[in-house]
This record gives sequence, C-alpha cells and structure tokens, in this order.
Amino acid sequence: MRRAGFPRQRAYRASVWFAALLAAAPVPAAEPLATSGVIPLELWDRPRSGRAVLAVPAMREALAGLAARPQARVVIRHPAGAEGMLQAEELRSWLIAHAVEPRRVELRAEAAARQPLQLELVP
Repeated sequence: MRRAGFPRQRAYRASVWFAALLAAAPVPAAEPLATSGVIPLELWDRPRSGRAVLAVPAMREALAGLAARPQARVVIRHPAGAEGMLQAEELRSWLIAHAVEPRRVELRAEAAARQPLQLELVP
C-alpha cells in the first residue's frame, strides 16, 4: 500500500516536474532579420495609394520586421539621381505614414542608373 503523501509534497513534486519539462523544451532562436526586398519598378508607373504600396510584399515584410524588432532600421537603397531620390523619399514618407519613426529609415544612393529600390532591414 502506497502512502498518499502530504499536499505540499505533491505540489513540490509537480513543480519539479514542470521545471524539468521547461528546461528540456527547445528554446527558439532569435528570428533573423529579412535581408532585403525589392520594390518593383512598375509601382512608379501609375498613381500610388496606400493599398497599392502595401500590396508590395517587400513593403509588408519591412513593416512587419520593424514592428517585431524595435531596434531595427530599414535602409532604402535607391539609384543615384533625382528620380531615384524622389522615389526613395516617397517610400520613406509611406513608411512614416505607417507609424515608422523617421530615425529608423535611412536612404542610400547606389551607383546603378535605373534599378528598383531595395528595402533592407538592419539591426
């Protein structure tokens, strides 16, 4: 015949088992930042709305990454020149309109003549 033991002993045993289970559970690694996404050139060929900008997968991924990582920043890589700078500034404005702090958005000019804008999340 087994003895039932005191309620405190049972609670202690249960807490030890629970702690052992937690210790043995795998700890998920930190999710890496998405490296980059491309804004298609076709976006600039027509009038843009908030819906059209959010339909771009790179934009949605950047916003999700920034929301998940408060310390992260987004770098907008754009072609050097007036057209590329205007596109990058417009994209920056859209990010700010979607509650991204201006200090978390950086613009970088690239040497290529006509290339799509790229969004890059950095820690």
